[in-house]
Amino acid sequence: MNPSLERDVMAALSVLPEDMWDTMDDLCDCMYPRIGMWTNPYLAETLEVRMCCIWKELYQLFPGFMRVTPAFLDYNKNEWASEPIDWNGEEDMPKAVWYRHMARKEGIPVAEARAKYADLDYLRPRGIPQPKPEVIEGEPAFNPLDMVFEMVTGLAQEVAKLYEITDRLDAAGLASVQRGASTNRRPARTRTPRALPVGDGEVAS
Repeated sequence: MNPSLERDVMAALSVLPEDMWDTMDDLCDCMYPRIGMWTNPYLAETLEVRMCCIWKELYQLFPGFMRVTPAFLDYNKNEWASEPIDWNGEEDMPKAVWYRHMARKEGIPVAEARAKYADLDYLRPRGIPQPKPEVIEGEPAFNPLDMVFEMVTGLAQEVAKLYEITDRLDAAGLASVQRGASTNRRPARTRTPRALPVGDGEVAS
């Protein structure tokens, strides 16, 4: 069968999903949606797993190995915060997060919060744009590339000065550092040639 036709047939039979599962799709009532997804072109297969739902079932089998603390651990301050903070993101608060936020604030299940606020989307917190740095009129805006260029230019000037000093020392015969040579190298000493011993029948030169 033609691959394109096969794909259309599979789609018509609902074998191919229209949308992939996502942690923000709000298709389950788990407090922390987690999705596992693996896909492989050599197998022509994709596996999606709602890990959060599976874990939820496992937690019920092993209650002694899990715990829920009704507080946020502020890992920057190493302190507990028991009240949910207000939304302060630049984008609008996602619905999935909003339902769980309200469920936590009101102490109700996620499903109940979803049903309660489904038609009250105008209450969902909107994004708060971060203030942009003020640009003084008449002055160019800051450009990181310009700063890097200035740093490289300054470094090149310092290197040029070092070479100039070395050349001057070389000309004066005082340089102890040669470019590309060891800094511990001593100048070669001039030795006075010694006369060779004169033997029978030899003439010293």
